Amino acid sequence: MTPTLHLLTRIIKQNLLIILIAIFSCIVLSININKPFIGHHDWNGAFWGVQARNYLSFSSSLLSYGNNVSFGGIFFSHYTPLLPALFSISVAIFGERELSLRLVPLIFSVVMIIFIYKIGQELFDKKTGLLASLLASVIPMFVYFGKLPDHEPIVVSLVTIAFYFYVKSFGKNQENYRLFLVFLFLALFESWPAFFLLPPILAFSLFVKRDSLKKSMMPIIIGIFVVLIHLSVILFTKSAIDLYSFIGQGLFRIGGNVNYYGAVDKSTPYKWIETESRYFVIYYTRLLLLFSLIWIVRLLWEIKKKEKMQRKLSLIILFIYPCLFLLTFRQLVYIHDYKIYHFLPFITLSSAASVVGLAKFFMKSTKKIFKSNSMRTLFSYLIILFIIFSVSIERIKYLLTLENTSFNSPGYQLGLLIKEKTKSDDSILVNSLQFKEFFEVIINYYANRNIEYQNLTMKEFNEHSEQYYNYDYIVLIEDRDIDPSLKKLLDSNYYLEKSGPYMFFNLNKTSAIN
Repeated sequence: MTPTLHLLTRIIKQNLLIILIAIFSCIVLSININKPFIGHHDWNGAFWGVQARNYLSFSSSLLSYGNNVSFGGIFFSHYTPLLPALFSISVAIFGERELSLRLVPLIFSVVMIIFIYKIGQELFDKKTGLLASLLASVIPMFVYFGKLPDHEPIVVSLVTIAFYFYVKSFGKNQENYRLFLVFLFLALFESWPAFFLLPPILAFSLFVKRDSLKKSMMPIIIGIFVVLIHLSVILFTKSAIDLYSFIGQGLFRIGGNVNYYGAVDKSTPYKWIETESRYFVIYYTRLLLLFSLIWIVRLLWEIKKKEKMQRKLSLIILFIYPCLFLLTFRQLVYIHDYKIYHFLPFITLSSAASVVGLAKFFMKSTKKIFKSNSMRTLFSYLIILFIIFSVSIERIKYLLTLENTSFNSPGYQLGLLIKEKTKSDDSILVNSLQFKEFFEVIINYYANRNIEYQNLTMKEFNEHSEQYYNYDYIVLIEDRDIDPSLKKLLDSNYYLEKSGPYMFFNLNKTSAIN
C-alpha cells in the first residue's frame, strides 16, 4: 500500500461516521432535485435561473467582444453578484435545468453538515458533533430548504464555517483567525443576514475572549468594506435611483406592515409571534426545540454559577445573530418561512448537547439498576436512536406535502408552451395580469421570451391597434378575465392554437376561416 493510499484509508476510518452522515444528507437532499420549479418557494429557483442565464449572456458578450449585454442591465442590485455567479458556473457546466441550480445549495448544505459536526466536536465532544449533524439531516427545514436555490443554504453554510474557525482561533491561533476572516467576508458578501453575526462576534471578542480592540474590530471593518463595494457597484453600473431603491427595499423589509401583494393582512405583534412560533415547530420539530431550550436553561445556570465555559458560551453567537435578523426584518421573515433556516446550526448543536447530556445522566443514574456497563451503554444508545427516529417522523407528513407542492404548475405549463410555440425573437402578450402577479417569474424562466401582461379589452385593442399589432402572439387563458368581443375578433381573424386552457393567437397568420 502506497503512503498516499495508506493516509487516505486512515482518514476514512477515522471519519467514517461523518462521511456516512454526509452521504445520507446528500441522498435526502437529492429528493426531487430535478423537479420543475412548481413547488413551495420554487419561484426562487426560477428567479435566480433567469439571473444565471443573463450572467452567461453577459459572459458570452464579453468573450465575443460584443456590447449587446451590459452588467448594469443584468445586475440585481438588492444583493451582491456572488449568488448568481455561483449559479451561472453550475449552469455553464451542467446545462440550464433545475438540477444545475439546486446542486449549488446542495453542496453547501452538505459542507454545513460536516462543519456542524466539527463545531460539536470542538465545543463538546465527537458524539455531540455526530448527533448534531445527523439531527440536522432529518429535519424538514434541512431536507426541503437545504437545496432551495436561494441565499439561505449558502450563507448559513458560510457562517457555520466562519464560526468554526472563530472557535478554533481561541488561544491566539492566527492561522485559524485568518481563515475565520476569509469565510466571514464570503458570508457577508453572499447575503445581508450574515451582517447580524457582527454584533455578537464583537461583543464576545471584547468581553469574553478579551481580545484587543484592534483585533475585535476586524470583522466590523470587513463588513463596512463589503457594504462600500456593493454601493459602489450599484452607482457605477446602474444609477442613484437604483441605490435609493436598494435602501427603500431594505426599509420596506424592516417595516411592521406585512401586506405583500394583498396576500397577508397587517399583522399585530401577537400574530407575528404566533406565526413565527408555528414555523419553528413545523420545521424544527417540538422535540428538538425542547432539547435546545433545555440547553439554554442549563447554560444560564452555569453562567450563574460562574463556571469557566468560554468555548461552550460561544455557541450562543449562533443563536443571537438569527434572533437579530428575525427581529429586524420582521416583514421578510413573516412571509418567508424559510428565513428561520439561520437557526439550524444552533438548534441542532444545542439539542444534540442536551441529548448527549441526557444519555450521560442515564449512565450515571442507573448504575444500581444495571450492574453491567455495557447494558447501560446499550440503553443510552437506544434512547438516542429513539430521539433521532422521533425527530425524523414528527413532521414527515408535512415534509411529504412540501415535496409534492405544485401550485406554480400553471406558470410552468404556460412557460413551456410559449417556448414551444414561439420563436426566440417573438413578442408575446399574455392577457392576464393575474397570471403576471402569481406566475411571471416561473413563466419567464421556462419561456425565455419577451412577454408582457395586460387585461386587454376590445375597446383598447381598437383604440391602440397599431401598438398591439407589434406583438406576434396574444395569449388568452380560459377561466380568466376575457373580453368576449376580443376573443371573437381574434378567433375569426387570426390563427389559433389551443393547448388546454391556453389560446395562442398568431397575429402574423390569418385564421383558416378567412
